[in-house]
Amino acid sequence: ILVTSTVPEEGKSFTACGLAGVIAQEPGKRVVVIDLDMRKPGSGRDLGLPRNHSAVGTAQVLKGEAGFRSQLLSSTVPEFWFLPAGALPPNPSELLSTPKLEEMIRSAADMFDWVIIDSPPVLILSDATMIAPLCDTVLLVVRANSTPAKLVLESINRIGRERIGGVVINRQKHLPASHYYQYYYKKK
Repeated sequence: ILVTSTVPEEGKSFTACGLAGVIAQEPGKRVVVIDLDMRKPGSGRDLGLPRNHSAVGTAQVLKGEAGFRSQLLSSTVPEFWFLPAGALPPNPSELLSTPKLEEMIRSAADMFDWVIIDSPPVLILSDATMIAPLCDTVLLVVRANSTPAKLVLESINRIGRERIGGVVINRQKHLPASHYYQYYYKKK
């Protein structure tokens, strides 16, 4: 599952880690989050790791400097693993265009029941559109009452409608249940 957003600060890394945490609660299911946002990694932060938690990670695996399995970090949740972005490269898009990316994703799929990839936002860089064809589905995270619908549609079109498995509306203000009941009954 590729988890991306339209623009920065919509909560894609938080969503990727939260989804992985929920999946890891299911008995016998192994899950890994791969941070492929090699410009502004966020998954490690959302997992409580220090900013400089690893000099080795995704970038070094894609360069052939390290093996996938050896770079995995375990979390406090059993069966939940993480591959950090690692030392940030000067050329992330070049790394994503190599055959090593597909090889790494296949290795992850062979080892884990679920592979969740955290990528950069769709409208900022081409990275997400390069990664999407290697994934079964894409979750697009949008910020409630903030992300313009026009940008959401543009993101969906860039990724390809057929690849979008769902849209996660993040940071929605919680309203009391009575609000929803009133809305429902006023419509009848």
